[in-house]
Amino acid sequence: MKTDDPFEKLLAQQSLRSVPSELRESILAAAAAAAPAPSSEMKISLWDTLWFLFCPSPRFAIGLAGTWLVILSLNYFSLPTSSRPMRQAVAPPSSVTRMAWLEQQRMRQELLSEEARGSAAPAPRGRPVTRPRSAGPSQMQVC
Repeated sequence: MKTDDPFEKLLAQQSLRSVPSELRESILAAAAAAAPAPSSEMKISLWDTLWFLFCPSPRFAIGLAGTWLVILSLNYFSLPTSSRPMRQAVAPPSSVTRMAWLEQQRMRQELLSEEARGSAAPAPRGRPVTRPRSAGPSQMQVC
């Protein structure tokens, strides 16, 4: 990239020099001392891994657990206090319901008997009329 910056021109004129070996060694020694040493304390247990996967936020996990405790306690206290189960009385079907059911059965028998008679001899279908597609139907059908 061509620029008229005097600093860039000055840098381009200077030659690259290598770093003195004693300075290089001291820099590398300081960096090695500052790096953490590998130790057995760095091992992550299975519990830590599971905790990280399923509970990324401790506040959220505590709030969720508290909500479940409230729901379970409300469910427990809303149960009936007596130990014997309550039997709900089921009323027998009324005469109107019984008559409607009998009428439904009678109509079903009529329909089934008509279908049995009608399905014995289906009408044969005629041969379809062949004509070009461009001719279209003879009359417009409206649904």
